[in-house]
Amino acid sequence: MSQDISPAEIQLCLAAKNIRTPSFSKAELRAFGEMVFHNDLQDWKEPLQSFCQRGLLQTEQDRYRLTPEGEKYVERTVTNEFFGKMLIRAEQSQAFGRFCERVYGRNLAQFGAADMEQLETLLSLLNLDENSLVLDAGCGIGATTEYLSDRTGAKVTGFDLAEPAIKRAQERTLDKADRLTFLLIDINDINLPPAGFDTILSIDTLYFAKDLRKTIGQLKAALKPGGQMGLFFSETDTAVTGSRDQLAAGQTTLAQALTTNGLSFTTQDLTQGNLAFWERSQQIVAELKPEFEAEGYGDLCRGRLAEGESVLKLARAGRMTRYLYHVQLPA
Repeated sequence: MSQDISPAEIQLCLAAKNIRTPSFSKAELRAFGEMVFHNDLQDWKEPLQSFCQRGLLQTEQDRYRLTPEGEKYVERTVTNEFFGKMLIRAEQSQAFGRFCERVYGRNLAQFGAADMEQLETLLSLLNLDENSLVLDAGCGIGATTEYLSDRTGAKVTGFDLAEPAIKRAQERTLDKADRLTFLLIDINDINLPPAGFDTILSIDTLYFAKDLRKTIGQLKAALKPGGQMGLFFSETDTAVTGSRDQLAAGQTTLAQALTTNGLSFTTQDLTQGNLAFWERSQQIVAELKPEFEAEGYGDLCRGRLAEGESVLKLARAGRMTRYLYHVQLPA
Protein backbone atom coordinates (compact mmCIF):
# COMPACT_ATOMS: atom_id res chain seq x y z
CA MET A 1 0.00 0.00 0.00
CA SER A 2 1.37 3.41 -0.99
CA GLN A 3 2.46 5.68 1.84
CA ASP A 4 1.43 8.93 0.10
CA ILE A 5 -2.32 8.44 -0.17
CA SER A 6 -3.98 11.82 0.32
CA PRO A 7 -6.58 12.50 3.03
CA ALA A 8 -9.09 13.20 0.26
CA GLU A 9 -8.50 9.76 -1.30
CA ILE A 10 -8.84 8.04 2.08
CA GLN A 11 -12.14 9.83 2.67
CA LEU A 12 -13.39 8.83 -0.77
CA CYS A 13 -12.49 5.20 -0.06
CA LEU A 14 -14.39 5.32 3.23
CA ALA A 15 -17.43 6.79 1.49
CA ALA A 16 -17.32 4.28 -1.38
CA LYS A 17 -17.03 1.41 1.11
CA ASN A 18 -19.88 2.54 3.38
CA ILE A 19 -22.41 4.28 1.14
CA ARG A 20 -25.54 2.11 1.05
CA THR A 21 -26.18 1.98 -2.70
CA PRO A 22 -24.41 -0.09 -5.41
CA SER A 23 -23.95 3.04 -7.51
CA PHE A 24 -23.84 6.67 -6.46
CA SER A 25 -23.80 10.18 -7.87
CA LYS A 26 -21.46 13.03 -6.95
CA ALA A 27 -24.31 14.62 -5.00
CA GLU A 28 -24.88 11.43 -2.99
CA LEU A 29 -21.17 11.13 -2.28
CA ARG A 30 -21.07 14.75 -1.17
CA ALA A 31 -24.05 14.29 1.14
CA PHE A 32 -22.45 11.22 2.69
CA GLY A 33 -19.16 13.07 3.14
CA GLU A 34 -20.80 16.04 4.83
CA MET A 35 -22.69 13.73 7.18
CA VAL A 36 -19.60 11.75 8.20
CA PHE A 37 -16.67 14.17 7.99
CA HIS A 38 -18.36 17.52 8.74
CA ASN A 39 -15.72 20.29 8.79
CA ASP A 40 -12.93 17.82 7.99
CA LEU A 41 -14.40 17.05 4.55
CA GLN A 42 -11.81 17.26 1.75
CA ASP A 43 -12.26 18.08 -1.94
CA TRP A 44 -12.78 14.74 -3.72
CA LYS A 45 -12.50 16.04 -7.30
CA GLU A 46 -8.95 14.82 -7.97
CA PRO A 47 -9.29 11.33 -6.41
CA LEU A 48 -12.56 10.81 -8.28
CA GLN A 49 -10.82 11.55 -11.58
CA SER A 50 -7.89 9.35 -10.59
CA PHE A 51 -10.14 6.43 -9.64
CA CYS A 52 -11.82 6.57 -13.05
CA GLN A 53 -8.49 6.76 -14.90
CA ARG A 54 -7.11 3.80 -12.90
CA GLY A 55 -10.16 1.65 -13.57
CA LEU A 56 -11.29 1.63 -9.93
CA LEU A 57 -14.58 3.34 -10.78
CA GLN A 58 -16.79 2.93 -13.81
CA THR A 59 -19.33 5.53 -14.84
CA GLU A 60 -22.95 4.91 -15.77
CA GLN A 61 -24.36 8.18 -17.08
CA ASP A 62 -24.00 10.47 -14.04
CA ARG A 63 -23.38 7.66 -11.53
CA TYR A 64 -20.32 5.78 -10.31
CA ARG A 65 -19.81 2.13 -9.41
CA LEU A 66 -16.74 0.41 -7.98
CA THR A 67 -15.11 -2.15 -10.25
CA PRO A 68 -13.95 -5.46 -8.71
CA GLU A 69 -10.42 -4.06 -8.59
CA GLY A 70 -11.81 -0.87 -7.06
CA GLU A 71 -13.53 -2.84 -4.30
CA LYS A 72 -10.23 -4.53 -3.41
CA TYR A 73 -8.35 -1.23 -3.47
CA VAL A 74 -10.94 0.51 -1.28
CA GLU A 75 -10.90 -2.36 1.24
CA ARG A 76 -7.11 -2.31 1.52
CA THR A 77 -6.97 1.47 1.80
CA VAL A 78 -9.66 1.72 4.46
CA THR A 79 -8.15 -1.12 6.47
CA ASN A 80 -4.55 0.11 6.42
CA GLU A 81 -4.67 3.85 5.88
CA PHE A 82 -7.68 4.52 8.09
CA PHE A 83 -8.39 1.76 10.60
CA GLY A 84 -4.82 0.53 10.97
CA LYS A 85 -3.35 3.97 11.50
CA MET A 86 -6.27 4.99 13.71
CA LEU A 87 -5.50 2.05 16.02
CA ILE A 88 -1.86 3.15 16.25
CA ARG A 89 -2.84 6.76 16.96
CA ALA A 90 -5.30 5.64 19.64
CA GLU A 91 -2.54 3.72 21.41
CA GLN A 92 -0.29 6.80 21.27
CA SER A 93 -2.94 9.19 22.63
CA GLN A 94 -2.80 9.86 26.37
CA ALA A 95 -6.37 11.15 26.26
CA PHE A 96 -7.55 7.92 24.63
CA GLY A 97 -5.69 5.97 27.29
CA ARG A 98 -7.50 7.84 30.05
CA PHE A 99 -10.77 7.30 28.19
CA CYS A 100 -10.16 3.53 28.10
CA GLU A 101 -9.24 3.40 31.78
CA ARG A 102 -12.44 5.18 32.79
CA VAL A 103 -14.81 3.49 30.33
CA TYR A 104 -13.42 -0.05 30.06
CA GLY A 105 -11.66 -0.31 33.42
CA ARG A 106 -8.18 -0.70 31.90
CA ASN A 107 -6.30 0.85 29.00
CA LEU A 108 -5.92 -1.77 26.29
CA ALA A 109 -6.51 0.78 23.51
CA GLN A 110 -9.97 -0.76 23.10
CA PHE A 111 -12.65 -0.18 20.55
CA GLY A 112 -15.95 -2.07 20.63
CA ALA A 113 -18.01 -2.64 23.78
CA ALA A 114 -16.26 -5.37 25.78
CA ASP A 115 -15.16 -3.80 29.07
CA MET A 116 -13.04 -5.54 31.70
CA GLU A 117 -16.11 -6.99 33.41
CA GLN A 118 -17.12 -8.67 30.16
CA LEU A 119 -13.58 -9.94 29.59
CA GLU A 120 -13.63 -11.48 33.06
CA THR A 121 -16.92 -13.18 32.17
CA LEU A 122 -15.27 -14.54 29.03
CA LEU A 123 -12.25 -15.85 30.93
CA SER A 124 -14.39 -17.56 33.56
CA LEU A 125 -16.37 -19.23 30.77
CA LEU A 126 -13.40 -20.50 28.75
CA ASN A 127 -11.06 -21.69 31.54
CA LEU A 128 -7.90 -21.02 29.57
CA ASP A 129 -4.48 -22.11 30.88
CA GLU A 130 -0.90 -22.53 29.68
CA ASN A 131 -1.91 -25.53 27.58
CA SER A 132 -4.58 -23.64 25.62
CA LEU A 133 -4.06 -22.84 21.94
CA VAL A 134 -6.18 -19.79 21.20
CA LEU A 135 -7.06 -17.87 18.03
CA ASP A 136 -8.14 -14.21 18.41
CA ALA A 137 -10.04 -13.20 15.28
CA GLY A 138 -9.61 -9.49 14.54
CA CYS A 139 -7.01 -8.59 17.18
CA GLY A 140 -6.14 -5.01 16.12
CA ILE A 141 -2.90 -3.94 17.83
CA GLY A 142 -3.14 -7.02 20.02
CA ALA A 143 -3.22 -5.36 23.45
CA THR A 144 -6.29 -7.32 24.55
CA THR A 145 -4.77 -10.48 23.04
CA GLU A 146 -1.64 -9.87 25.08
CA TYR A 147 -3.65 -9.24 28.25
CA LEU A 148 -5.58 -12.50 27.88
CA SER A 149 -2.34 -14.42 27.36
CA ASP A 150 -0.68 -12.72 30.33
CA ARG A 151 -3.65 -13.58 32.55
CA THR A 152 -3.87 -17.24 31.58
CA GLY A 153 -0.51 -18.28 30.15
CA ALA A 154 -2.31 -19.42 26.98
CA LYS A 155 -0.55 -19.45 23.63
CA VAL A 156 -2.57 -17.00 21.55
CA THR A 157 -2.46 -16.24 17.82
CA GLY A 158 -4.10 -12.98 16.83
CA PHE A 159 -4.93 -12.01 13.28
CA ASP A 160 -6.11 -8.86 11.56
CA LEU A 161 -6.07 -7.36 8.07
CA ALA A 162 -4.72 -3.98 9.28
CA GLU A 163 -1.01 -4.28 8.54
CA PRO A 164 0.10 -1.30 10.70
CA ALA A 165 -1.71 -2.81 13.69
CA ILE A 166 -0.20 -6.27 13.19
CA LYS A 167 3.31 -4.81 12.85
CA ARG A 168 2.79 -2.86 16.06
CA ALA A 169 1.55 -5.97 17.89
CA GLN A 170 4.58 -7.94 16.72
CA GLU A 171 7.01 -5.21 17.77
CA ARG A 172 5.44 -4.70 21.19
CA THR A 173 5.44 -8.40 22.12
CA LEU A 174 8.85 -9.55 20.88
CA ASP A 175 9.78 -10.76 24.37
CA LYS A 176 6.60 -12.88 24.51
CA ALA A 177 6.96 -14.55 21.12
CA ASP A 178 6.91 -17.97 22.80
CA ARG A 179 3.17 -17.54 23.48
CA LEU A 180 2.03 -14.66 21.25
CA THR A 181 1.84 -14.74 17.44
CA PHE A 182 0.29 -12.11 15.17
CA LEU A 183 -0.66 -12.78 11.55
CA LEU A 184 -1.93 -10.68 8.66
CA ILE A 185 -5.20 -12.44 7.67
CA ASP A 186 -8.49 -11.22 6.20
CA ILE A 187 -11.53 -12.25 8.28
CA ASN A 188 -13.28 -12.76 4.95
CA ASP A 189 -10.68 -15.27 3.76
CA ILE A 190 -9.38 -17.27 6.72
CA ASN A 191 -6.98 -19.87 5.40
CA LEU A 192 -5.52 -21.63 8.43
CA PRO A 193 -4.46 -25.25 8.93
CA PRO A 194 -7.39 -27.39 10.06
CA ALA A 195 -7.92 -28.26 13.73
CA GLY A 196 -5.09 -26.06 14.97
CA PHE A 197 -6.78 -24.38 17.95
CA ASP A 198 -8.84 -25.43 20.94
CA THR A 199 -10.37 -21.98 21.50
CA ILE A 200 -11.43 -19.19 19.14
CA LEU A 201 -12.28 -15.67 20.29
CA SER A 202 -14.02 -12.78 18.60
CA ILE A 203 -14.30 -9.59 20.62
CA ASP A 204 -16.62 -7.39 18.54
CA THR A 205 -14.99 -8.22 15.21
CA LEU A 206 -17.47 -10.43 13.36
CA TYR A 207 -19.25 -7.33 12.03
CA PHE A 208 -16.43 -7.06 9.48
CA ALA A 209 -17.35 -10.38 7.89
CA LYS A 210 -19.10 -9.87 4.56
CA ASP A 211 -20.46 -13.45 4.61
CA LEU A 212 -20.77 -14.39 8.27
CA ARG A 213 -21.79 -17.97 7.53
CA LYS A 214 -18.64 -18.48 5.48
CA THR A 215 -16.44 -16.89 8.15
CA ILE A 216 -17.94 -19.03 10.92
CA GLY A 217 -17.42 -22.11 8.75
CA GLN A 218 -13.75 -21.25 8.28
CA LEU A 219 -13.31 -20.64 12.01
CA LYS A 220 -15.02 -23.96 12.77
CA ALA A 221 -12.55 -25.73 10.48
CA ALA A 222 -9.67 -24.27 12.52
CA LEU A 223 -11.03 -25.80 15.77
CA LYS A 224 -9.92 -29.11 17.21
CA PRO A 225 -12.54 -31.70 18.22
CA GLY A 226 -13.89 -30.62 21.60
CA GLY A 227 -12.86 -27.03 20.90
CA GLN A 228 -14.81 -23.93 21.84
CA MET A 229 -15.64 -20.41 20.70
CA GLY A 230 -16.28 -17.29 22.78
CA LEU A 231 -17.92 -14.61 20.63
CA PHE A 232 -19.13 -11.15 21.63
CA PHE A 233 -21.85 -9.90 19.29
CA SER A 234 -24.29 -6.99 19.30
CA GLU A 235 -27.37 -7.11 17.06
CA THR A 236 -29.27 -4.05 15.93
CA ASP A 237 -32.68 -3.57 14.39
CA THR A 238 -32.31 -0.59 12.07
CA ALA A 239 -35.89 -0.81 10.83
CA VAL A 240 -38.17 1.44 12.86
CA THR A 241 -41.20 -0.75 12.16
CA GLY A 242 -41.74 -4.46 11.72
CA SER A 243 -40.65 -7.56 13.63
CA ARG A 244 -37.69 -7.42 15.98
CA ASP A 245 -37.34 -11.17 16.22
CA GLN A 246 -33.70 -11.01 15.08
CA LEU A 247 -32.79 -9.29 18.36
CA ALA A 248 -33.38 -12.53 20.30
CA ALA A 249 -30.27 -14.53 21.15
CA GLY A 250 -31.30 -17.46 18.98
CA GLN A 251 -32.26 -15.33 15.99
CA THR A 252 -29.39 -12.89 15.52
CA THR A 253 -27.26 -12.85 12.39
CA LEU A 254 -24.55 -14.68 14.31
CA ALA A 255 -26.96 -17.27 15.72
CA GLN A 256 -28.16 -18.06 12.21
CA ALA A 257 -24.57 -18.39 10.96
CA LEU A 258 -23.69 -20.74 13.81
CA THR A 259 -26.80 -22.87 13.27
CA THR A 260 -26.18 -23.10 9.53
CA ASN A 261 -22.72 -24.45 10.30
CA GLY A 262 -24.14 -27.09 12.64
CA LEU A 263 -22.91 -25.38 15.80
CA SER A 264 -24.97 -25.33 18.98
CA PHE A 265 -24.41 -22.60 21.53
CA THR A 266 -25.34 -21.07 24.84
CA THR A 267 -25.57 -17.33 25.44
CA GLN A 268 -25.23 -14.76 28.17
CA ASP A 269 -27.38 -11.65 27.77
CA LEU A 270 -25.28 -8.49 28.14
CA THR A 271 -27.89 -6.07 26.79
CA GLN A 272 -28.58 -4.13 29.98
CA GLY A 273 -24.90 -3.57 30.70
CA ASN A 274 -24.35 -2.58 27.09
CA LEU A 275 -26.68 0.40 27.43
CA ALA A 276 -24.89 1.51 30.59
CA PHE A 277 -21.53 1.07 28.86
CA TRP A 278 -22.43 3.35 25.95
CA GLU A 279 -23.95 5.98 28.23
CA ARG A 280 -20.74 5.97 30.27
CA SER A 281 -18.64 6.11 27.12
CA GLN A 282 -20.54 9.08 25.73
CA GLN A 283 -20.28 11.03 28.97
CA ILE A 284 -16.56 10.44 29.47
CA VAL A 285 -15.44 11.08 25.89
CA ALA A 286 -17.31 14.40 26.00
CA GLU A 287 -15.53 15.30 29.24
CA LEU A 288 -12.14 14.47 27.70
CA LYS A 289 -12.76 16.34 24.44
CA PRO A 290 -10.47 19.28 25.36
CA GLU A 291 -7.63 16.83 26.07
CA PHE A 292 -8.14 15.06 22.72
CA GLU A 293 -8.14 18.40 20.91
CA ALA A 294 -5.01 19.63 22.73
CA GLU A 295 -3.15 16.48 21.65
CA GLY A 296 -4.23 16.84 18.04
CA TYR A 297 -6.41 13.73 18.26
CA GLY A 298 -9.76 15.48 18.06
CA ASP A 299 -10.87 13.16 15.27
CA LEU A 300 -10.70 10.18 17.64
CA CYS A 301 -13.00 12.01 20.03
CA ARG A 302 -15.43 13.10 17.32
CA GLY A 303 -15.55 9.59 15.89
CA ARG A 304 -16.35 8.07 19.25
CA LEU A 305 -19.02 10.69 19.94
CA ALA A 306 -20.67 10.03 16.58
CA GLU A 307 -20.59 6.27 17.11
CA GLY A 308 -22.01 6.61 20.62
CA GLU A 309 -24.82 8.84 19.43
CA SER A 310 -25.96 6.33 16.80
CA VAL A 311 -25.61 3.33 19.13
CA LEU A 312 -27.48 4.96 22.01
CA LYS A 313 -30.33 5.94 19.72
CA LEU A 314 -30.91 2.26 18.99
CA ALA A 315 -30.14 0.94 22.48
CA ARG A 316 -32.48 3.37 24.25
CA ALA A 317 -35.26 2.46 21.84
CA GLY A 318 -34.88 -1.25 22.64
CA ARG A 319 -33.56 -1.93 19.15
CA MET A 320 -30.17 -3.33 20.15
CA THR A 321 -29.14 -6.47 22.02
CA ARG A 322 -25.77 -7.87 23.05
CA TYR A 323 -24.73 -11.42 23.85
CA LEU A 324 -21.72 -13.55 24.62
CA TYR A 325 -22.01 -16.76 22.59
CA HIS A 326 -20.27 -19.93 23.79
CA VAL A 327 -19.87 -22.74 21.28
CA GLN A 328 -18.61 -26.17 22.35
CA LEU A 329 -17.70 -28.79 19.75
CA PRO A 330 -18.10 -32.49 20.56
CA ALA A 331 -14.87 -34.29 21.38
